[in-house]
Amino acid sequence: MFFLKKYLPQLFIAILLKEDKQILKAKIYRNKNLINTQEKTFDDEKKLLEYIKTLSKKYFIYYVGLFLNNQEQGLIPSLDSNLDKFNVGKMSIKCLPMNNAQIYIATEHIEYFNELFEEYSGIDFLYSPFALLYYHITNRNLNLEKTTLYIHNYDNFLTLMICKGKDILFGEYKVFEKSFIQTNFQNQSNSLNEELFSKDDQEINIQEKYDSLENENKEDIPQNDHLDFKELNNFGHDMEICNYIFSSIQKFYNDDKYSNSFIDELIFFSDEEFSLTAFEVIENEIFLEPKFEKINTLDWMITLMQEEINFYEI
Repeated sequence: MFFLKKYLPQLFIAILLKEDKQILKAKIYRNKNLINTQEKTFDDEKKLLEYIKTLSKKYFIYYVGLFLNNQEQGLIPSLDSNLDKFNVGKMSIKCLPMNNAQIYIATEHIEYFNELFEEYSGIDFLYSPFALLYYHITNRNLNLEKTTLYIHNYDNFLTLMICKGKDILFGEYKVFEKSFIQTNFQNQSNSLNEELFSKDDQEINIQEKYDSLENENKEDIPQNDHLDFKELNNFGHDMEICNYIFSSIQKFYNDDKYSNSFIDELIFFSDEEFSLTAFEVIENEIFLEPKFEKINTLDWMITLMQEEINFYEI
């Protein structure tokens, strides 16, 4: 097998499944050298599965990994088997240790995906967004004394982890609806009027902050009687993410189940750009300047797949 892996091409496939679209990224390596890559989007799950089956038949060695995007999962910053105090529901779950913490996901989703891919070349890796993010956190040059809030935004999925060095202190995962303008944007505008917190318990009105920022930058904004629907939609998405970040930090600071460490920095990973105004809102609310890193989540998955099969040691 060592000989085959060294000289035969190896196929890595990373997948995201959604109700309205399915995304696939495939990379082909020979002797650890990338020889081909492709990314495709499907509007029908069956077409995706058939494509995977056809593609995998062309290669003797292939691996398939899936991003687990279901809401019914979470992270517990403890290895304690008593999950009741972390408000984990009574659903059947699978737990996996991750350093000083554990991640869980509803068993039914694991079973569903294994059955779904069974007739289409099978599936080798199911990746929790927490495991994916934590792997890339621990491969950074970490300051073991700093407490860092890491955020991973992929499409409408948000993963949030707070770590001190490699120790996990907190984790949250959220699936956002995509129809922001039609169903959520008005609610979002209303939620901006809520009073939020700071570490010093100073109450700040986020709407006033945004209005102030908007007025400061108004001269730089071209006037247009026709609003750009996509930009408005993206802004609504970014503001909803901001509110979720604030509520998660509040939970971390105020709930005695979690460490009372003060967050020293914020690092934001995303496949897409995040609005400057949203980052200004975050900075003004929590007094930390977000550090933004644009990434490719499907590439992240393939890197982790390779690490798990010792690809780089061959």
